[in-house]
This record gives sequence, C-alpha cells and structure tokens, in this order.
Amino acid sequence: MNQYSVKKFFSLLIFWSVGSGCATYQHRIQDGIEKLKSNQVEEAVNHFKVLADKSKDSKDELAYLLDYATALQIAGRYQESAQMFIKADRLNDQLDYISVTQVAGATLGGEESIAYKAESYEKLMINGMNALNFLAINDLESAMVEVRRIDHKIKILQRDVRPDYQFNPFATYLAGLIYEAQGQWDDAFLEYLRTYRLGLKKEILVTDLHRAALQAQRVEQLKSEGIWDELLAKDLKKNDCWLKKQCGMATFIFLRGLGPQKLPLREDPRIPGLYPRKNQVRYFKIKLTPSVTRIPALSFMPQGVDLTREMVGEEIYNVTQVAIETLLADRAALKARRFGAQVAKHVVASRIEEKHKGLGSIALLLMMLSDRADLRQWALLPDAIDLAKVPLPPGDWLWQGEGVDELQQSVISFPGNTIQVKPNKMIFKILRTYK
Repeated sequence: MNQYSVKKFFSLLIFWSVGSGCATYQHRIQDGIEKLKSNQVEEAVNHFKVLADKSKDSKDELAYLLDYATALQIAGRYQESAQMFIKADRLNDQLDYISVTQVAGATLGGEESIAYKAESYEKLMINGMNALNFLAINDLESAMVEVRRIDHKIKILQRDVRPDYQFNPFATYLAGLIYEAQGQWDDAFLEYLRTYRLGLKKEILVTDLHRAALQAQRVEQLKSEGIWDELLAKDLKKNDCWLKKQCGMATFIFLRGLGPQKLPLREDPRIPGLYPRKNQVRYFKIKLTPSVTRIPALSFMPQGVDLTREMVGEEIYNVTQVAIETLLADRAALKARRFGAQVAKHVVASRIEEKHKGLGSIALLLMMLSDRADLRQWALLPDAIDLAKVPLPPGDWLWQGEGVDELQQSVISFPGNTIQVKPNKMIFKILRTYK
C-alpha cells in the first residue's frame, strides 16, 4: 500500500470502529417505542417518520422504514402503512444484491458497515403485516397478493439458502381466511388443511376446518385425515349463525406485544442473538353487544335471547419463537462469514506490517473493534398474533376489546366502536398492543 492508500484505509477503519452506529440505532428507536407504550401513538408515528426520512439512501434505511410502516399501521393509517411496506419490500429486493465494495466493508469492518438487509423471518413478515393492512380496508385481492409473495419468498429461500425452510402457517391461515371472506369454501378448506398439516392444531383452526368441510362437501376428506369430530360438527349445525348465510362474521386479529430484541450473543458478542422481551398481555377478550334497533329478527334466531357475544382470542402465530428459531438456523452462515473475516483481517494487517512497521498491529486492533454484532432489526414486530372469529346476525354491533395478563388482570382496554355486519360477509378488525 502507498501512503495515500494507507491513510484512506485507516480513515475507513476508524469510521467502521467508532461510527457504524448499531448502538445509535437502538438508542434512536427507543424513544418511539416509549411513546407507543405511553399511548402517544401519533407522536410515535412522527418520531419514526423523522428517522425514516433522515435515513433515506443510508445503510439503515430499511430498518427505519419497516418500523415507520408498522407505526402507521398501529395508528390505523392502513393505506399509508401499505405504501411504506411495499416500498420496504422493493428496497429489500434491491439489497439482496450487495456490491463487491460492501462485501469488502463487511469483511474488514463488520456486518453493520453495510446496508441492512432484513432477516429471513422479517422478509416474510413484511408481506404478512401488509396483508393485514389490506384486510383492514377490505381489499381482499391485494391481501392475497401479499400472502402469495410469502410463498414465493419461501421457495427462493429453499432454493438458495436452506432446503429445509418451512412454509409459513400464518400465511396459509390468512389465505384460508381470505378465501372464506370471498365465499370460496373449497379453496378455504385446502388452505386451512395445509395450515393444520404445518403444525397449527388450535381449536379455532379445527373449527374453521369443520365449517369449510361442511360448506365445501369435503367431510370424507377430513375424516380420512383423522380430524373429523362428529360432536363439533353437530354443535356447528345447531349454532344460530356458524353455518347460516344470513349471518356475517366478525374476525379480530390481535397483534400482541413487542417481538424479541436483538442483542450481542452472550457466548460470542460478534454475533447477534434474539432475546424475548417482557410483555404483559397474554391474551385478548372481545365482547360484542347488538344495537337493538338495528338487529333484524331472523327466523332461525330464538326470540328473547341475549345476543351478547364474548370470545377469547387464540394464538395462531408466535413471532418471537419463529424469529429466534429462524435466526438460530441461519446463524451458521453468519459465523462462517465472520470466521472468514477474521482470517482476512489478519492477512491485511500482516501486509500493512510488512511495509509500514508498527501500523499492522494498529490496523488489526481497529478492524477487531469494528467487528461487533449488527443489532439493527425490525423493532416493532409483535410478539405473537391471536385470532378470534364471531359469527353474528346482520346489523350494527358495538365491540369492546381487552388485553389481559397471566393473572387475568386487564392491562389495556380498547373502547371499540360500531361495526356493521352484513349477511354472508366477513369484516376484519386489526388490534395492537405493545405492552
């Protein structure tokens, strides 16, 4: 290296070692998270917007953009959130092609010195979260596009990264819900069955499978799968609304808490690990009360019966668990990269030492200081996702929601509002807590 090259090289090393900014990233987002926990939602949205705007064309742009899109969703600004998620999805596709210069930077500096690319679980959740935006505004076709994007991404991951990468039960369940909302019961049955085969065997899914089997005349297939429950089927047939076209369906999707935090791995601080956050809310309760003047009398509904409905949400996807397991499975490739980076650092340092006595050790020290865990992440992902479905006679209904802790104490209340239920239609409500 000539004198100019050495000066330039050391300038880059100093930048990587003291100015890369993962700690700064974690610090900057924390104020927005605290605002959310204090129910200052619009202030939090503005906070994340400023961060996203300032990070445009920077290496941290994607991380801030994802949190801004999520903050917009929390605020109920679903169309704006959808546009930000689409922008983030496109940006992440571009970042999959890293330049040679960036690879060199990550080798001699650290992973944080290059543009942040979403972790594989985050890539899939971009489309999952955006599907919820479209469900909230009743754009079923766009929601299905996002769900199909998840399947497409998983096939690419299976081809290029890990052949054993599992399909996503959250995506397949969403697909089933969308098909049901469109009245396509046969397709809904197949997606519900696919979800069951992926390991989700919750009561709410089993109920959906039976309803779909009865509607699509696939009872024999469900029997052959060993899932059919005659008593459950009889209960569904007896129920006032589960199988009646004159009724509608209110579907509540609860995004619960905050997902895991990325911190240096305890056994190797150069490698990031994910650790669960302490979230208070463990499950949701929902209550629906009819607006008496707007609920029409139906021939199959018994007269004089209290129509108030109460349901408890059931967990259908544990984001924290999936994120931790996925990052663990992906860690081997990262460790291999960091091992190769260690070798490269020593080679470069020895070459500097040969031509510039004493500088090689300094260069190695700076390169080692820059080699720390990349802690950038999508911080506002939920801890888990719950689902509640309530079949209702058509008309106006007042709903109220409540997040409950493990001691069954109320942590947060949703005052709710009026929803209009229409015959043979499904309405979606997306609720979020961050406690």
